[in-house]
Amino acid sequence: AAWLRSLPTLMPVPEDQFQAEIQRRAAAVPDPEHRQAELEKSELAEMRLSRELCKQAGLEFQGFTGLLPNAQHNGRVGLGVSFMTDAGPHQCIGFDDRAILVNSETEEVVCEIETEE
Repeated sequence: AAWLRSLPTLMPVPEDQFQAEIQRRAAAVPDPEHRQAELEKSELAEMRLSRELCKQAGLEFQGFTGLLPNAQHNGRVGLGVSFMTDAGPHQCIGFDDRAILVNSETEEVVCEIETEE
């Protein structure tokens, strides 16, 4: 309780007003399209590829959970990211010539795409 009192800008909101408060605050963000475009430009290629692979596999991308700097699959090492989908946890691993979508629980390759070298 003391920690909560130490946050002077914390605003308790009744549950029935919570979504409206989120919408109000989101609407107050200046130029959200530009901010989103700038964020997407600065993403790792594997993050963009993750969304593309999910789309190709018919999965709903739900959010990133981690970076895998030395991700391995079948003896190859690449940069990977882990994320959640509507079908559970997955990984995108980028190699020089392709990126693969791997089901984190079964280690099965769901799909792959060729990438620019």
